[in-house]
Amino acid sequence: MESRRLETAYGPVAYRVRPGAGSLPLVLLHGRAADSTQWEGVVPLLAADAPLVLVDLPCHGASRAYEGFYYDRAADHVAEIVRLELARPALVVGHSIGGAVAQALAVRYPDAASGLLVADAAPLDARAYSAFDRFALKRSATSLRVYEERSVRGLAGGMAKELAATAAGREALHEIFARTDALGLCRLVSLADGELVRYVERMVEPQRPACPLSLVCGARDRLNKTLRAMRAWAQRARVPLCELAGCGHFCMLDDPAAFARAVAAFADDLRGGRASC
Repeated sequence: MESRRLETAYGPVAYRVRPGAGSLPLVLLHGRAADSTQWEGVVPLLAADAPLVLVDLPCHGASRAYEGFYYDRAADHVAEIVRLELARPALVVGHSIGGAVAQALAVRYPDAASGLLVADAAPLDARAYSAFDRFALKRSATSLRVYEERSVRGLAGGMAKELAATAAGREALHEIFARTDALGLCRLVSLADGELVRYVERMVEPQRPACPLSLVCGARDRLNKTLRAMRAWAQRARVPLCELAGCGHFCMLDDPAAFARAVAAFADDLRGGRASC
């Protein structure tokens, strides 16, 4: 895959491109405190001819030098990358914070997304976050900003144990987290949690993408009531929720093959006109 950068006023956004002749491009957006390498087990299992774009979201991975993290601004950058690299709508796969960015992208730039697969992420809907949920996210963001190095030793291993359900998933996630020091991990989680609260509280009405939607979640996802929120979302939106057995929050690391099958099934539905909005 070829590494490229989108230059912005806030710093570069790094991404990787795999050209292809397939009719349905894929854009993959990673999860909280991770980077685009979380897709390495999934990419070889996707359609070989599908054009792929893997983005390191602002402040993450090779986009670490970027200043500030905002879901709507990140969506603007991803839309620009789609325009530059694909010149046609893509199936956007977003996980965790990438799922929030994907939702914002589909609302702000409906011509950029032919379909939306959201994995292990709540809807951008104030109803999904109680007053206590918002308080907890604010407290998390504030607490993590003031941690000292000695307070967060072993953080990468602890986060990996919480967010992945299998030994292979935990090992892969620990390797991703280990590329950032402990204070850097605290900063990334703080940015994601704090901005999520601000985004939800600014929201006038729920973000409802007009494109077809697919929902995927690890059946053992224990992060911030994500699974419960996704079940409620699936019921309201009248779309099925694919719960991947034995998988945690980073379900694509726990079972890359099952996740790739979910993406392929949705892509087939999009191509066949069977996917629902």
